[in-house]
Amino acid sequence: MLIHCENSNCKHYFEDSCMKNMNKEMISIDNTGRCVDFEKGVNEIYSETDNSKRCVLTKEEVLKMLPDKDYIHTFRDGNISLIGADWSRKEILKAIENYEFELTGQQATSMGHGIAFQDNNGWVFVETK
Repeated sequence: MLIHCENSNCKHYFEDSCMKNMNKEMISIDNTGRCVDFEKGVNEIYSETDNSKRCVLTKEEVLKMLPDKDYIHTFRDGNISLIGADWSRKEILKAIENYEFELTGQQATSMGHGIAFQDNNGWVFVETK
């Protein structure tokens, strides 16, 4: 379950949501409504601004990471929650031709979506083997 968060100075913050809670870890809110689990920092998902941590993949590497099935699960941030959708393999192959794919961080990878690309609507996280 996503919990709304507006503290972009917390390392668990991602697009107005608490990712610590998304990873099924309980968070604590005090009687004033403040998160007791605040940890100063920046979420690793935002590390794409640090090019030294980016790992851009070749088309061949992306193809090896895709599950061998007709429909592949994806998700993107919908501000209030993550929005998941199954894309046909054909749609994913078209995206591979049109966009630069890269490895995702620990959280998305732990959710089985180890690669991502950015289109006109934001990041699309793609299911991997």
